[in-house]
Amino acid sequence: MTKSSEMLTALMRSQTASPVKAEQIRCFTQRTVGSFSCHGMAPVDGEATAKINQDCGCFVNPFAWPGQALFAVFDGHGPEGEVVSNAAMSNVFELLADDLRLELDTEAAMVGAFDGAELALRKSFPAEALHSGAVAVAVLLRLDKIFIAGAG
Repeated sequence: MTKSSEMLTALMRSQTASPVKAEQIRCFTQRTVGSFSCHGMAPVDGEATAKINQDCGCFVNPFAWPGQALFAVFDGHGPEGEVVSNAAMSNVFELLADDLRLELDTEAAMVGAFDGAELALRKSFPAEALHSGAVAVAVLLRLDKIFIAGAG
């Protein structure tokens, strides 16, 4: 179990007699935030043809603890862009959630998550990482502060 899921589980089992509702720990309601993604298109001989969508993203609310949310978008490119973008998304999420610096040195935690995701990608998918990649942007919203990291 990751640090973020442990924190959320502990919160949900709080010592109060009344159960904690999801609305009390989220930054946003489900009516406030939405997402949309369109399938990929590639130009072939002057016409557009369908291709694998190499983009992915995530919205985690709450992220790591109440009052904090994570938004991230990964735009894959190259022959294995969908593999790279999905691996990058998973790694950034896990590494950031488990980074002990997240609360006090958020910038270092975000840089560490991006650097760690690249190292994990090169180790787990060496061929795909050689000829494909992803552009990534992550936004961490914490109460009245916003932290943004990007790569690619």
